[in-house]
Formats: sequence, structure tokens, C-alpha cells
Amino acid sequence: MNQPESDQIWQHLQVHIESFFSQTLASDVQKIEYKQRFIALLEMPYECNQNEP
Repeated sequence: MNQPESDQIWQHLQVHIESFFSQTLASDVQKIEYKQRFIALLEMPYECNQNEP
């Protein structure tokens, strides 16, 4: 395999990797975006989350 062919293969691979990640991130944006309704739970001290007998 010569150098230009090797470079072309790497560029092709890079394009596929970039498109994979952009599609994956685009479909998961709702899962990873900031959820304001859960912030109160995150701010609560640990003791408040314990079920006392």
C-alpha cells in the first residue's frame, strides 16, 4: 500500500467516525441535556433521601 492510498483510507475512516459520533450525539441530546426538574433532587442533602424507620 502506497502513502496516498493509506492517507485516503485514513481520511475515509475519519469521516465515518465523525459521522457516527455526530449522529449518536444528535440522537442522545435529550438524554444528556440539562433537566431542571431534577435539580432539586441533586441539591438535597443525603440525609433527606434516607427512609427513616
